[in-house]
Amino acid sequence: MAVLVCMFLFFSAMSMVSFAESIYTYTVAEGEVTITAVEKYVSGYIEIPEEIEGLSVVKIGDGAFSGCENISGIEISKNVREIGSLAFEGCTNLQTIVLPESVKKIGRDAFDNVLFKEVHIESFESWLETEFESACSNPMYV
Repeated sequence: MAVLVCMFLFFSAMSMVSFAESIYTYTVAEGEVTITAVEKYVSGYIEIPEEIEGLSVVKIGDGAFSGCENISGIEISKNVREIGSLAFEGCTNLQTIVLPESVKKIGRDAFDNVLFKEVHIESFESWLETEFESACSNPMYV
C-alpha cells in the first residue's frame, strides 16, 4: 500500500509529460500542449493543429521548427497563445505565415533568418497588443 501511495505522489507531482504524435513532439502541462519539436523532413504548407489528443495546443516551444528548411508556409491555430524563442529560426524557405489574434507573445528571434513574402494577421488591434521579445520576433520586420 505504501508503494502505491508513493507512486501516486510521484506521478501527481509530475507537471509535464513528453509525447510524440505524427510529426510533432510535445509536452503536456496542466492539460495544455506545447509543441517542442517537429520532424525535420516536413515540407510544404503546415497547419498547427488546434488540439492533440483532445488537448489544446497553446504554445510552439523554443526552437520547435528551427532548421526546417523545406516548410513554405505555416498556419498557426487559434488556440496558440505563444511562439517561443527561435521557434522558426533558419526556416529559409518559409514564405507565408498566418497568425491568429490569440497569439499574444512571440519569443526572441522567433523568425531569425526567415524572409516572409506574406504575413496574414487576423486582427490588427490584437497584433498591436502582442509582446515581441526582439525585432526578429516580429515577422513584419524580419
